[in-house]
Amino acid sequence: MKKIGCTPDMYAYNALMPGMMRTDMIDEAHSLLKVMEENDCIPDLNSHNIIFNGLARMGGPNQALEMFAKTKHSKIEPDAVTYNTILGCKADERDSTGFEYDLNTYSSILEAVGKVDDIHKSSLMGPSMILLSLLSLVKLFL
Repeated sequence: MKKIGCTPDMYAYNALMPGMMRTDMIDEAHSLLKVMEENDCIPDLNSHNIIFNGLARMGGPNQALEMFAKTKHSKIEPDAVTYNTILGCKADERDSTGFEYDLNTYSSILEAVGKVDDIHKSSLMGPSMILLSLLSLVKLFL
């Protein structure tokens, strides 16, 4: 783009990042956030979420959690996508330790979702969480 006199904007960068992640160019995609800032193109929440998701899926959950910790001190306000990615990372962590969710765990997740997102979305998740909670409760008694 620069060769033909066009300056990439946030949308162009955001379009590049998922493809870079899928082709195992994780570090390069992550470095685009810095390149964006250097070119006076401020990365938005979507830019960060693309990298969070890519790191969580391809680079490993710990990298996504580290990036999340660093962005807590920035102007970026996490949304439901961000928190769902982080919850997914924590679930991967749980899976690797053999920890099993119980009724209290599912209740805590549902409560957290209700606080993060609006109550309408958390109530939509209610039936699936209730089902998972019941299945977990059944496991406790078997």
